Amino acid sequence: MPISIIEAAPLDGASDWRLLWRILVPTSRPALLTMAMPVLMWTWNEFLLVVITDGNKRAAPLGLAFFQSEHTTQYSLLAAASIIVALPVVALYVFLQRHFVCGMLSGAVKG
Repeated sequence: MPISIIEAAPLDGASDWRLLWRILVPTSRPALLTMAMPVLMWTWNEFLLVVITDGNKRAAPLGLAFFQSEHTTQYSLLAAASIIVALPVVALYVFLQRHFVCGMLSGAVKG
């Protein structure tokens, strides 16, 4: 962000909040979404730290571990459950793909 735009906003009568929400956030939206997607995926898939004993309150990725036992694995149920668990993250990525790609490529522009 050019410093001249940030310096010109208060001269035009913009408050600090207006500068943040009308100038800085819209221009950095692709970068924010690009960072939010991996954080969401890591948080969604991290089930070792969230261990709840009540079966009704268990996180969805944690439920995948219960399709495996010491001697047997129910592969068909595990595959179906894996698709169900991954579906929200994939749907969010497809919905925000344009912003994600824009954020990834914004640093590649020669300036």
